[in-house]
Amino acid sequence: MTRRYLGFATLGVVLALAALLLSQQLQVSAAPTPMAGDVTAARVAAETPARNDWLVNGGDFESQHYSALKSINDQNIERLGLAWAIPIDTHMGLATEPIVVDGVIYLGLPFDVVEAIDGVTGQLRWRFDPHIRINGPWRNSFEGRVNRAVAVWHGKVYVGTGDCRMVAIDAATGTKVWDTPVCDADQTGITEGPRVGDGKVFTGWSGMEYDVRGGVVAVDAESGKKAWTFWTAPGDPSKPYESKTVQEIAKTWKGDSWRLAGGDVWTAMTYDPVTNLLYVSTSSAGEAAGDFSNIKPSGNLLFANSIIAVNASTGQYVWHYQTSYPPSGAENFHILVANLAIGGKQRRVIMTVPRNGVFYTLDARTGKEVRAPRGIGGTPYPSLKQIDLSTLSSQGYQDAGRPQVPSTGYGHGWFPMGYNPQTGLVYISAYDSRGELLQFQRGEAAGLGGSAKGGSGQYAEYDPVAQGKIVAFDPIRQQPRWIVTLPVEINGGILTTAGNLVFHGDASGVFAAYAADNGKELWSVKTGSAMQSVPVTYVVNGEQYVLTPIGMGGGYRLFGRASDTSTLDTKRGPARLLAFKLGGNAAMPSIMPEIPAVPQPPEQPGTMQQIAEGARVYNEFYCQKCHSPQADGSGAWVLNGEVPDLRYMPRDVHDQFMAIVLGGMHQEQGMPNFSVPPGWPWIKTAITAQQAEALHDYIIDLEWRAYKLGPRGVKSADDARQ
Repeated sequence: MTRRYLGFATLGVVLALAALLLSQQLQVSAAPTPMAGDVTAARVAAETPARNDWLVNGGDFESQHYSALKSINDQNIERLGLAWAIPIDTHMGLATEPIVVDGVIYLGLPFDVVEAIDGVTGQLRWRFDPHIRINGPWRNSFEGRVNRAVAVWHGKVYVGTGDCRMVAIDAATGTKVWDTPVCDADQTGITEGPRVGDGKVFTGWSGMEYDVRGGVVAVDAESGKKAWTFWTAPGDPSKPYESKTVQEIAKTWKGDSWRLAGGDVWTAMTYDPVTNLLYVSTSSAGEAAGDFSNIKPSGNLLFANSIIAVNASTGQYVWHYQTSYPPSGAENFHILVANLAIGGKQRRVIMTVPRNGVFYTLDARTGKEVRAPRGIGGTPYPSLKQIDLSTLSSQGYQDAGRPQVPSTGYGHGWFPMGYNPQTGLVYISAYDSRGELLQFQRGEAAGLGGSAKGGSGQYAEYDPVAQGKIVAFDPIRQQPRWIVTLPVEINGGILTTAGNLVFHGDASGVFAAYAADNGKELWSVKTGSAMQSVPVTYVVNGEQYVLTPIGMGGGYRLFGRASDTSTLDTKRGPARLLAFKLGGNAAMPSIMPEIPAVPQPPEQPGTMQQIAEGARVYNEFYCQKCHSPQADGSGAWVLNGEVPDLRYMPRDVHDQFMAIVLGGMHQEQGMPNFSVPPGWPWIKTAITAQQAEALHDYIIDLEWRAYKLGPRGVKSADDARQ
C-alpha cells in the first residue's frame, strides 16, 4: 500500500515535471522572433549588444568609425584570413559603408539597389530595386550610379535615390513600405547614405557645385511624412523666404550671386543625441557657368562651405562655422563627435577636415573654436571671422577683414575618418596635393590619327604625382603623430578598433591593418580591386569579422582621373564583398587584371580648329561630369549600367554617334538627348549638328591618343619624362 502510494506519487511528480517542461517549451516556441533590423536609440547608445554590430553609419551616433571589439588585435592579426567572399552585381564598383544588424549585412549599391546578406555565410537574403529614373536631367544619370550607404531603424531599411526619393524597405522581407519624394528630381538626386535619429531619417542631395540650391530634409521614420526642411542657400529673393534664417543668410549673397545656388549637402551629416543636434556639412557655392558666366559671386555666401548645427526635432538653426573664404573649392566632409579633455575639463567637440586639409575642433554646442585650425600635415592655419546671424539685421554685413587662407599641402576627400579613444588619435584618409608638369610630343598634326590639318606641337599635361596618406592626427596637440604614405592619391575610409588596429583599403588594391599607436603595418592582403569604400566590423556567434567592399566606385569613377583612384590593374577589378576572421581559410578569389586593348579608331576627319571646338563643346555641356575630363576613364566600353569610356568607342558606336548625342538613342540608359536644351538654368541652348561633329572629332582624337600612347595617355612614366 505504501509502496503503491509512493509509486503514484513518483508518477505524479514525473507528470508534473513533464508538464512544466512542455509549458516552458510552448512558451519558448511562442516567444516572438526578434525583429529584423531592430535598431533603436537605446540600442545604439548601449555598450552591448550594439558594439557587436555596426548599427548606424559610423558605428555609433558619434560617427567615430571605432569599434570596441578586440578579439582581433595587434597580437594575433597575422592569423586573420578570408572567411568568405561574394561578387556584387554591379559594373559601377562600390563606394559604400555596410550596416550590420544581428548578423545581417545591409548594403547600398549603384542604382540604389539594396541587398541583405548573411554575415556568416555571405548568402543573399533579399534584394530590393527602387527602379530609379536616370533618363531625366544629366545629374540623375550621375547620381543614380552612386550610393554610399543605407540606414536601418526599427525594422526598416532606408535608401535615398538618384531621382530624389527616400524609400523605406521592410528589413525582414525586402518589400517596400513607403516612398517619399524629398527633393526636385528634375534638378538633382541623392548619393549619400541617410542618417537616423530622434525618430527621423535625414538626407541632403547632390548639386555638383552648380545651380542646385542646397538643403536638408527630415522625414518621419515610421510614416515617411516630411517633418522639416532646412535650406543652406537663400533661393530667389523675389519669392518669400521660408524662414528668418533664410532671410538673414540672403544678405550675404550679393547681387545675383543667389542664382549660382550651392551649399549642397551631398555628403556627411552626423546626429548627436546628447545635444539633439544634426551636424551638416556643405559644399561650395555654385560656379559661374553658361548663361551665368557673367555673375561674379560676392559676399560670404552662407551657408556655403560651412558646418551647421540644426535642432534635429524642429529643423531650427543653432549655429554655423564657415571653413573657407572665398567659399569655394574647399567643401566640407565627415564630422565626428567626441569628448576630449581640454584645459583640464571634458569638452564635447566635433572634429572635421574639409577638402583643404585643415583640422577643425569646434565646441559641439556652440560651434566656437576649441583649438586653432591647423593643417593635418602640421601647417598653421588662420582662424576665420565668424558671422553672427543675429547681428545682420541691425548692423548689416560688411564683406571685409576675412583672411585669404594658405594651402596646407594636404587634402581630404569624402572618405570618413576614425577616432580611437584609446590612442586619442584621429585617422584621416588624406593625400599630398603637390604635383609636377609632364610634357611629351603629340603625334602628327592635331591628333594621333595623322590626317588632321594644322601642324604639330607640344601637349602639356599637369600630372599629379600626389600620394595618398593615412594621417594619425593628435587633436589635443594639433599635430600628426604618424603618417603612412600610399602609392595612389585617393583611397578608402577608415576603421579603427580597440585591438590597437586601423583598417584601410587603398587604390592599389591592398587591404591592410596598421598599429593604431605607431602606424606600423601589421597585416595586408591583395584584393585585385581599387577601394573607395569603408570597412566595418561585427560579431556573430562569438566570432569577430572584418568586412570590406572592394571595387573602384563612386563619383571619382565618373569625373575623376582613374590614375588618381586606381592602378591600371585595379581599376577594372571586380566589385566584391570580403569578410575576414581569425583562422579564416577560404581561398582569395583569383586576381585577373582586365586591361582591354583600345580599338583602332576611325580616321580623323577634323582639323585642329574643329578638334579644339569639340573640346570646348565637351566642357560647355559638361560631358566631363560622367566621362572623366582627362580621358582617363574607367578603361573599357562596358554597358549594363556602367558609363562607357569614350576612348574605347567601337566602330558601330562611331557610326551611331549623331543618333546617340542628338537623337536620344541611349536616353533610357542615362545619356541625355542634347538636341534639346538640357534643362539646366545656366545653359539654355542645345548642341547643334556642327558642334556634335566637332565633339566627335575631339573624341576620335582622344581615342587615337590612347591607342598610340596607352590607356593612361603615355607609353610609360619614363617615356613621358623624356
